[in-house]
Amino acid sequence: MARRTSFCARRRSRRRACGGPGRGRPSLAARCGCAMRHDNQPDRTGPDWTGPEWKGASMNTTSMTLYYSPGACSLAPHILLEETGADYRLVEVSVAKGQTQEDEFLKINPKGRVPVLAIGSRTLTEVPAICWYIGAAGKGLIPADALLRAGVLEWFNWLSGTLHAVAFGGKWRPQRFVKDTALFGDVQARADDNLRDGFAYIEARMVERQWAVGDEYSVVDPYLFVFYNWARKIGVDVAQAYPAWHAHARRIAARDAVRRACDREGLR
Repeated sequence: MARRTSFCARRRSRRRACGGPGRGRPSLAARCGCAMRHDNQPDRTGPDWTGPEWKGASMNTTSMTLYYSPGACSLAPHILLEETGADYRLVEVSVAKGQTQEDEFLKINPKGRVPVLAIGSRTLTEVPAICWYIGAAGKGLIPADALLRAGVLEWFNWLSGTLHAVAFGGKWRPQRFVKDTALFGDVQARADDNLRDGFAYIEARMVERQWAVGDEYSVVDPYLFVFYNWARKIGVDVAQAYPAWHAHARRIAARDAVRRACDREGLR
């Protein structure tokens, strides 16, 4: 069951422990009326893999918080948390409002990206890692067969490193690739080519298949659903151009866990 709160509301709940506003430029919390500082927060520059939270951690006994932005790639782990019936808290950190670049969030994830999954006092970043953890701690979302498990990693590497970072990154954030604004159009044009190639690859992989890996729904399928939604967002008629991928997305959208996650993020 999810408990939802805003990034600022979460900070307000810590006011007594954290004290007054910190120094430097006005923080997100200060601008929103949350006079908070976070000097007492644990160092979250990366997980300590030797800590007790990572030794036999169970989603049924460990407090979890998912930091997400509506419609972002964080939707994939959000769906998986719903699929597993985990008890977790949702904290919205809006990419559109620039909240991922605010000091408060950067103390949680110095990369300035969502999603982040806080597990007790530890954190995980990156969609593949978070989805793998949820799937491994849950039941039935990661294949038992070694070759199929490798297939999960194959999908994760390509979706995260190529389709997301390179193709959609070039489309939406050309400044990550070149500094000269005069070249942004060229970067975006090349990104369009990469997106078409990527969508065609997904379509070829999904022809005559129900799910991405093997014969069962897995941790990969919600991640593919994210890119389906993004394809539609940039104006692609997925149903017409990529019917097998569209059919796959419709199967995912019909799942109760997916409906709950989308409803909570305000997605239609």
